[in-house]
Amino acid sequence: MRKLAWLAISLVLPLTFVIGASATPPEHFAWEEIDATFTIPAAPDGPCTYAIEVTVTGKSKHTHFFDRAGNELRTLTIFPTLTVTFSANGKSISTVSPSVEHVTFNPDGSAVVTITGLQGHLIVGGQPPLAADVGRLVLFFSGPADEEPDIIFQAGPFNAGPFPQLCDVLAP
Repeated sequence: MRKLAWLAISLVLPLTFVIGASATPPEHFAWEEIDATFTIPAAPDGPCTYAIEVTVTGKSKHTHFFDRAGNELRTLTIFPTLTVTFSANGKSISTVSPSVEHVTFNPDGSAVVTITGLQGHLIVGGQPPLAADVGRLVLFFSGPADEEPDIIFQAGPFNAGPFPQLCDVLAP
């Protein structure tokens, strides 16, 4: 019986290496510095009636995964040192946002985006967080133009961003 098992292993093991070797290896990118600033416009009917400047700094690293034909199947991006600063009316508040983003591309053009970690929190004066987005969030995008994805899973407290609490913190 043992000889039969060893024979099966000796036949299957080399086949495993041949199949694995024919797959396109993942593509790893170097660390990328992030330093971006943009403005969230004032929204008379929205949470803030004044514009907010947002500065994002930190590092990210991307890995892309492919099938045997070289088609991209998924990406993994890590943000270990991300910091987001919101500024308005002469005031600023920052949050660390160490997180990981997993994107899976489907053959029909849709995608599933999973975000894990701390996407942000608002802490003022050492008090408990006024708002927090932390845990695991899974979104379904029907295509590249989908700007309102479906939430298909959520674990942890998510405020869908720092609003309206951020408006109160930065109010004139």
